[in-house]
Amino acid sequence: MRWCRRMAVLLCAFILILLTANCGGRGGSGGSGGGGGGTGGGPAAASVYVTQVLNLFAPPVSMIMQFSGDANGNVNPISTLTGPDKITFQGLAVDGAGNLYVGGVIFSNNPGNQGQLEILVYGAGASGQASPKRNITGATTGLEGFTQNSISGLAVDGSGNIYVSSGLNMGGVISQGISVFAPTSDGDVAPIKVIGGDATNISFPGQVAVDSAGNIYVANSPVVLIFDAASKGNAAPTGSLDGSETTIQGVAGVAVDSAGNIYVANTVSGNGLPDILEFSAGSTGNVAPIRTISGLATMMTGIGNLSLDSDGNIYVLNGDNILKFAPGSTGNVAPTSIISSHFFANFNIAVH
Repeated sequence: MRWCRRMAVLLCAFILILLTANCGGRGGSGGSGGGGGGTGGGPAAASVYVTQVLNLFAPPVSMIMQFSGDANGNVNPISTLTGPDKITFQGLAVDGAGNLYVGGVIFSNNPGNQGQLEILVYGAGASGQASPKRNITGATTGLEGFTQNSISGLAVDGSGNIYVSSGLNMGGVISQGISVFAPTSDGDVAPIKVIGGDATNISFPGQVAVDSAGNIYVANSPVVLIFDAASKGNAAPTGSLDGSETTIQGVAGVAVDSAGNIYVANTVSGNGLPDILEFSAGSTGNVAPIRTISGLATMMTGIGNLSLDSDGNIYVLNGDNILKFAPGSTGNVAPTSIISSHFFANFNIAVH
């Protein structure tokens, strides 16, 4: 009976979200919708996007929920974008124009054969059951990884190149790595380059980030691997964040700000709780963070991916909520706001 009541509550909440999406529109530019703020003549609030996969029924329902960066408390999304049938969303990125990039894997009842991987690109403001304007998929992409078929992270650089961390099929050899696709890629196309193989040390890639110089940062717990813009093929990392001075024990996510500073969601710190570590631009090796957000006041208990807005606010997934920290936050500080939901569970986040 307890299980039935919980399923009923979740189903009702899901229906409420869909109704909100159909009525609310995009609404991000004015900061309207849940959470308030951002009105008047000031700068528009950031838009926060979160992927969600509901497993109430098979095949699962995938969606991207949009919230105002000023949202606080248990709020409904501004809009909801529902994925195609039998597609599970994995990985998420947003570019400067607000276009959304999300990984998809075709659902199958056989966990060892989930089907072809793909990258779906939605135009800015897409909501409801909108169709993607581009879909990168097919054998030529090399994204089909058989039993390693998952997309762990996505990033987009300033030129629109798409970076994908996933299982790879490199000439019949299955491995984990990074594929980079050109800005206009669509259909069954090859990546412009691939980083994969034993020398890369990529084993279980997670969130991926790229800086303005084209350096690629890969969450590969318990380290962050760094590849410069020229890296390709079976190339060794050009750097890493690893060692006792970094205080990194497990990497749940990685992000880079406009100045090149590196942010790491660390799953376990010295006090037994997760924390957020900031490293100065260009950091590599066994170096100490320049700032650490850590302690009971932070309310971090089980963090996942993280992202930053253009003002430097930090958003981190934390179980069934999103914690927002102000730019320059350090020490045992409380988040400036908390976006709560019945659905979040350490999925993917992107901020525009």
